[in-house]
Amino acid sequence: MTNHQPLSHTALNQEERIDFWAIVAAKSFKRSLIKRIKNLKIPLSFEMYLLINALWQQDGQSRKTLGLLLRKTPRNISDIANKLYQRELISVVKVKKETHYYLTPQGRSIQTQISQSSIAVMDKALKNISADDREICVAVLKRMFLNLELDELKEAKKAS
Repeated sequence: MTNHQPLSHTALNQEERIDFWAIVAAKSFKRSLIKRIKNLKIPLSFEMYLLINALWQQDGQSRKTLGLLLRKTPRNISDIANKLYQRELISVVKVKKETHYYLTPQGRSIQTQISQSSIAVMDKALKNISADDREICVAVLKRMFLNLELDELKEAKKAS
Protein backbone atom coordinates (compact mmCIF):
# COMPACT_ATOMS: atom_id res chain seq x y z
CA MET A 1 0.00 0.00 0.00
CA THR A 2 2.81 2.38 -0.88
CA ASN A 3 1.51 4.60 -3.63
CA HIS A 4 4.06 7.29 -4.35
CA GLN A 5 1.90 9.30 -6.72
CA PRO A 6 2.43 13.04 -6.20
CA LEU A 7 -0.59 14.85 -4.81
CA SER A 8 -1.83 18.00 -6.43
CA HIS A 9 -2.16 20.94 -4.07
CA THR A 10 -5.93 20.52 -4.26
CA ALA A 11 -5.92 16.74 -3.68
CA LEU A 12 -6.63 17.08 0.03
CA ASN A 13 -8.37 19.72 2.01
CA GLN A 14 -6.16 21.60 4.44
CA GLU A 15 -7.24 19.67 7.52
CA GLU A 16 -6.19 16.39 5.89
CA ARG A 17 -2.72 17.58 4.81
CA ILE A 18 0.31 16.42 6.75
CA ASP A 19 2.21 19.61 5.92
CA PHE A 20 -0.51 21.68 7.55
CA TRP A 21 -0.49 19.59 10.75
CA ALA A 22 3.32 19.43 10.94
CA ILE A 23 3.50 23.24 10.80
CA VAL A 24 0.60 23.78 13.21
CA ALA A 25 1.99 21.27 15.72
CA ALA A 26 5.48 22.81 15.54
CA LYS A 27 4.10 26.32 16.08
CA SER A 28 1.95 25.15 18.98
CA PHE A 29 4.94 23.45 20.61
CA LYS A 30 7.04 26.59 20.12
CA ARG A 31 4.34 28.84 21.59
CA SER A 32 3.85 26.57 24.62
CA LEU A 33 7.58 26.34 25.27
CA ILE A 34 8.12 30.11 24.95
CA LYS A 35 5.29 30.65 27.44
CA ARG A 36 6.94 28.27 29.92
CA ILE A 37 10.35 29.93 29.44
CA LYS A 38 8.80 33.34 30.12
CA ASN A 39 7.13 31.95 33.25
CA LEU A 40 10.59 30.89 34.45
CA LYS A 41 11.61 34.53 33.96
CA ILE A 42 14.39 33.49 31.58
CA PRO A 43 14.82 36.15 28.88
CA LEU A 44 15.51 33.91 25.86
CA SER A 45 14.11 33.85 22.37
CA PHE A 46 13.18 30.51 20.83
CA GLU A 47 16.27 30.73 18.58
CA MET A 48 18.46 31.23 21.65
CA TYR A 49 16.84 28.20 23.24
CA LEU A 50 17.56 26.12 20.13
CA LEU A 51 21.23 27.10 20.12
CA ILE A 52 21.64 26.41 23.85
CA ASN A 53 19.88 23.07 23.40
CA ALA A 54 22.17 22.13 20.50
CA LEU A 55 25.21 22.89 22.66
CA TRP A 56 23.67 20.92 25.51
CA GLN A 57 23.51 17.92 23.18
CA GLN A 58 27.10 18.44 21.97
CA ASP A 59 29.22 21.22 23.39
CA GLY A 60 31.92 22.93 21.32
CA GLN A 61 30.12 22.93 17.99
CA SER A 62 31.27 25.23 15.22
CA ARG A 63 29.20 28.03 13.77
CA LYS A 64 28.95 26.12 10.49
CA THR A 65 27.74 22.92 12.18
CA LEU A 66 25.19 24.81 14.26
CA GLY A 67 23.97 26.56 11.11
CA LEU A 68 23.38 23.26 9.36
CA LEU A 69 21.72 21.73 12.40
CA LEU A 70 19.44 24.68 13.13
CA ARG A 71 18.78 25.59 9.47
CA LYS A 72 20.31 29.05 9.98
CA THR A 73 22.98 30.98 8.13
CA PRO A 74 26.37 31.40 9.79
CA ARG A 75 25.51 35.09 10.22
CA ASN A 76 22.26 34.17 12.05
CA ILE A 77 24.21 31.83 14.31
CA SER A 78 26.72 34.61 15.06
CA ASP A 79 23.93 37.04 15.92
CA ILE A 80 22.21 34.57 18.26
CA ALA A 81 25.53 33.50 19.80
CA ASN A 82 26.55 37.12 20.43
CA LYS A 83 23.40 37.67 22.46
CA LEU A 84 24.06 34.51 24.47
CA TYR A 85 27.71 35.51 24.95
CA GLN A 86 26.69 38.94 26.26
CA ARG A 87 24.48 37.18 28.82
CA GLU A 88 27.42 34.93 29.77
CA LEU A 89 25.51 31.81 28.75
CA ILE A 90 28.11 30.65 26.23
CA SER A 91 31.80 31.11 25.63
CA VAL A 92 33.41 31.56 22.23
CA VAL A 93 36.66 29.92 21.16
CA LYS A 94 38.36 30.63 17.83
CA VAL A 95 40.21 27.64 16.39
CA LYS A 96 42.07 28.73 13.26
CA LYS A 97 39.30 30.09 11.04
CA GLU A 98 36.46 28.37 12.89
CA THR A 99 34.43 29.70 15.78
CA HIS A 100 33.31 27.15 18.39
CA TYR A 101 30.73 27.70 21.09
CA TYR A 102 30.56 26.21 24.59
CA LEU A 103 27.98 26.45 27.34
CA THR A 104 29.11 28.25 30.47
CA PRO A 105 28.05 26.93 33.90
CA GLN A 106 25.26 29.54 33.87
CA GLY A 107 24.20 28.36 30.39
CA ARG A 108 24.07 24.77 31.62
CA SER A 109 21.96 25.80 34.59
CA ILE A 110 19.45 27.57 32.37
CA GLN A 111 19.37 24.64 29.94
CA THR A 112 18.52 22.31 32.83
CA GLN A 113 15.52 24.49 33.74
CA ILE A 114 14.42 24.81 30.12
CA SER A 115 14.80 21.07 29.49
CA GLN A 116 12.26 20.38 32.22
CA SER A 117 9.84 22.78 30.50
CA SER A 118 10.48 21.21 27.12
CA ILE A 119 9.82 17.73 28.51
CA ALA A 120 6.59 18.94 30.14
CA VAL A 121 5.38 20.44 26.85
CA MET A 122 6.25 17.27 24.94
CA ASP A 123 4.56 15.08 27.56
CA LYS A 124 1.42 17.18 27.22
CA ALA A 125 1.57 17.01 23.42
CA LEU A 126 2.04 13.24 23.42
CA LYS A 127 -0.68 12.49 25.97
CA ASN A 128 -2.89 9.60 24.77
CA ILE A 129 -0.52 8.79 21.87
CA SER A 130 0.86 5.25 21.88
CA ALA A 131 4.57 4.48 21.65
CA ASP A 132 3.95 2.80 18.28
CA ASP A 133 2.23 5.90 16.91
CA ARG A 134 5.09 8.06 18.20
CA GLU A 135 7.64 5.88 16.41
CA ILE A 136 5.65 6.03 13.18
CA CYS A 137 5.32 9.80 13.43
CA VAL A 138 9.04 10.32 14.01
CA ALA A 139 9.92 7.98 11.15
CA VAL A 140 7.57 9.74 8.73
CA LEU A 141 8.79 13.22 9.69
CA LYS A 142 12.43 12.12 9.33
CA ARG A 143 11.74 10.68 5.88
CA MET A 144 9.94 13.87 4.82
CA PHE A 145 12.89 15.95 6.03
CA LEU A 146 15.42 13.75 4.22
CA ASN A 147 13.40 13.80 1.00
CA LEU A 148 13.37 17.59 1.05
CA GLU A 149 17.04 17.86 2.02
CA LEU A 150 18.18 15.41 -0.65
CA ASP A 151 16.32 17.41 -3.28
CA GLU A 152 17.92 20.61 -1.98
CA LEU A 153 21.40 19.04 -2.13
CA LYS A 154 20.79 17.85 -5.71
CA GLU A 155 19.71 21.33 -6.73
CA ALA A 156 22.76 22.89 -5.08
CA LYS A 157 25.01 20.40 -6.88
CA LYS A 158 23.43 21.27 -10.24
CA ALA A 159 23.89 24.99 -9.58
CA SER A 160 27.60 24.62 -8.81
